[in-house]
Amino acid sequence: MKKRISRYYFIQLLVGLLFYILILNLMGAINQIDDYAKGRLFVLSIIGCLMYTFFNGLIHLFNFSYLKKQSNFLAFYIPIFIWCIPLTVTVAETIHSNIPKISDWLFNLIWIQPMLYNLLLKKAVVNGIRNQ
Repeated sequence: MKKRISRYYFIQLLVGLLFYILILNLMGAINQIDDYAKGRLFVLSIIGCLMYTFFNGLIHLFNFSYLKKQSNFLAFYIPIFIWCIPLTVTVAETIHSNIPKISDWLFNLIWIQPMLYNLLLKKAVVNGIRNQ
C-alpha cells in the first residue's frame, strides 16, 4: 500500500509542477503580453512552480498517515481543506476585481487540481484495500 501512495505522491508532484507552469504561461498568452514580459513570466512561473511543488509535497504528506491510522479524514480530507484556503482567496479576488477575465479564472484551476488528486487517491487506496 505504501508503494501505491508513494507512486501517486510523486506523480502528483510532477503533474502539479507542469500544470502550474502551463496555466501561468497560458494566462500570459491569453492576455497577449509582449515578448519581454513573456520571458519574465516564464522565469516567475518556474520559481512559482517550485514553491507550489514544495508546499504541495508538504501538504500531501498527510496521505501517508492513512497507512498507520486508517483515517480517511486525516489522510485525504485535511489536505483538501488546506487547499480550500488559497482557492477561496483567489476566487474572492477574482470576483472583486473590476473586470474579471477568463485568465483570472484559469488561475483557480491550480488550486482545484490537488483537491481532485486527493479524492482520486482516496478512491484508489480504499478500493485497493477492499480488493486485497
